[in-house]
Amino acid sequence: MYFVKKNSLADFRESLRFEYWPVWLVYLPSLFFWAWFAMKSRALLYMTAANPGIEMGGFFGESKKDILDKVPDQYKPKTWLFEDPIHHLASFVRDHNLTFPLILKPNVGERGSGVEKVNSLPELQQFIQNKEEAYLLQECSSYPQEYGILFCQYPGEKTGRVLSITGKRFMELHGDGHSTLRELMQKNYRFRKQIDRLESRIDLDLVPTAGQSILAEPIGNHSRGTEFTNENHLISEAVNQLFSSISLQMDGFYYGRFDIKVKSEKDLETGENLHILEVNGTTSEAGHIYSRNYGIYNAYRDIFQGMKMVQELGTINHKNGVAYTSMSTFIRTLRKHFFQVKSPKHLPANVIPDSVFT
Repeated sequence: MYFVKKNSLADFRESLRFEYWPVWLVYLPSLFFWAWFAMKSRALLYMTAANPGIEMGGFFGESKKDILDKVPDQYKPKTWLFEDPIHHLASFVRDHNLTFPLILKPNVGERGSGVEKVNSLPELQQFIQNKEEAYLLQECSSYPQEYGILFCQYPGEKTGRVLSITGKRFMELHGDGHSTLRELMQKNYRFRKQIDRLESRIDLDLVPTAGQSILAEPIGNHSRGTEFTNENHLISEAVNQLFSSISLQMDGFYYGRFDIKVKSEKDLETGENLHILEVNGTTSEAGHIYSRNYGIYNAYRDIFQGMKMVQELGTINHKNGVAYTSMSTFIRTLRKHFFQVKSPKHLPANVIPDSVFT
């Protein structure tokens, strides 16, 4: 209790940072941008034509598997789609020679919701128990560095441009030989916000040895304790060329974010040792805006720039014959996506997989 009181002022100051604002508050000013662009386009749903190859342009409700299928095979880990819970999961894992860990994620989802790293068959079976929505199983990339690459390429262009490279610092705890995981998390405001969520997932009373590192959260999502960093200095002509080449092989894709893993920074230019985990459409964020000390003015400048590109793409594609999504389809998809999808069940309390110890 003393620790919380002692740090309450520091916590208050930290909580005011742009990166911790609720999503609705962050994007509230975007409503004015949207209204302006809608008037320019003479269409409320102009964004749905920006990516003709993705359902509703990737605004929401799109299938992750359908988009991933457009990615060249050399860049993606093996991924399997299950429309319904699979009853013979053990035989499927054996017949396909799958090795753990694997990544489990909903086929339709956003902001890391429902994404889990599973380390054994019993864990996998626990997560999908009573699961109703379609989900993906994906090979777990062993590459250590994860980035979000926001990209835009206009129709007819041979070379597009990378707008943002976001690095990710995962929630990793370093033991001192006497502090519990809970106490280690209490020392960091970002980590402390995750204690309640992780209470039923890992043993927070565990005392790691001095020098021992524990990856408490393996999923690189900001809402799950990952720190986003601004790595735009890595943007180069070679990086632009690489993602332009990939984009040109993806029919109907012009704007979105590649979530990738690489072995080293050099692979961002060569394309070697690169795995594309998933691709998101027009609502993709430039994750670097959440990095420390970036500044709210710069953040909204970049948000506006992205929305402007989406409007331009929607207008160009519509003139080329791409239809905007009808309002009835939009509303139907909205209801299905936000009101009919159930979340997967979680692991039992006090389970901490051995593989989180590094």
